[in-house]
Amino acid sequence: MANTPFGRGALTTEEMAELFHNIERTHKLDACSNPRENFLKLLTILAGALPEERSSPLSLRARDKSPSDSLWSVAKALLRGRKLFQRVLRDGLPTTYLHVSHLQLDQPRCFEWLQTQHILPFFFVHDLIPIEYPEFCSPSAAERHARRMDTILRYAQGLLVNSQFTRTSLERYANNRNLPDCRIVPLANIIDTGDHTTLPDFRADVPFFLHVGTIEGRKNIAHLLTVWRALIQRVGHQRAPRLVIVGRRGWECETVVSALDRSRELANHVIEVSGLSDRELHGLMGKASGLITVSITEGFGLPPVEAARLGVPVIASDIPAHREVLGDAATFVGIHDGESLLRAVLAITKGDMGTQKTSSRAEFSWDTHVELALSSIEDMTRR
Repeated sequence: MANTPFGRGALTTEEMAELFHNIERTHKLDACSNPRENFLKLLTILAGALPEERSSPLSLRARDKSPSDSLWSVAKALLRGRKLFQRVLRDGLPTTYLHVSHLQLDQPRCFEWLQTQHILPFFFVHDLIPIEYPEFCSPSAAERHARRMDTILRYAQGLLVNSQFTRTSLERYANNRNLPDCRIVPLANIIDTGDHTTLPDFRADVPFFLHVGTIEGRKNIAHLLTVWRALIQRVGHQRAPRLVIVGRRGWECETVVSALDRSRELANHVIEVSGLSDRELHGLMGKASGLITVSITEGFGLPPVEAARLGVPVIASDIPAHREVLGDAATFVGIHDGESLLRAVLAITKGDMGTQKTSSRAEFSWDTHVELALSSIEDMTRR
């Protein structure tokens, strides 16, 4: 389905298969392509000794990808599929509509067609962070997200959520309103990234830790950088590990951006990088001493789950979503407990195996994720 303010279109199974095949082919070409320039630069730096001459942290930022391909796919669906969409509305056959993102939900008029009696709408809710933590989002985000949730509560036959934490947030928001049947469908805990043999092998001269995710206020990166300053002061310039921050710059993060652009204290130990492929990130995770995530809130938290499945030690903030999805596969620290975070980093750096836990969760693939989602929808439909 293409559901936009400019109209709606429905692709046939064959047209969707062609579109999906093109997307999959792009991913496979990306997995087999030569490593990107920023990744190669990063490996060279990590394989070398700590520099002495830098005056600000190293930034290897890539340009954001153009949305033109996605826009063209939507445009084709609208042009090709108007008649098919109208036929779906007219034929009266029971039809399931599954909306898997938050896209367009803040524009309720795009969904008025769901009032058609034979259409059964289901929605996947990822989080309510803009409503519960508006200080970490743009000024209009809370109101916009509330419109999304209201659209869902108005039309949904049933709901899917990624965690019990998200379900609880949704129940709290709905308050006394009628909340449809809601099923938890966790995200997968494995990464399929293709052939790693074409990636350059390297050995980090200085231990390094990863932080993976968009650089934004709720990720608590300012606190992480403060701890890294204390770490450098405590153990000395030559013994302190590096911190590699992987992700593009987002919103409500002016203090962090200022530190990444200008901090002299962090200049030799912090590296910011964006634009890595899944395969490159996977390869980098496998060489890291650990992954750190100190978010103040999450709906799920995919990077630490992926790291834990790879056997990479994880240090995570002690929040409900992390406790739920990581179980015993992480060392948990308070979101503002700098001393505990510092001690955990040092313990892993020194090779204290007592802190290195691997995930005890059973393998949960993306195929399993989809199968659980579809079986949940079938069960809710029967009920």
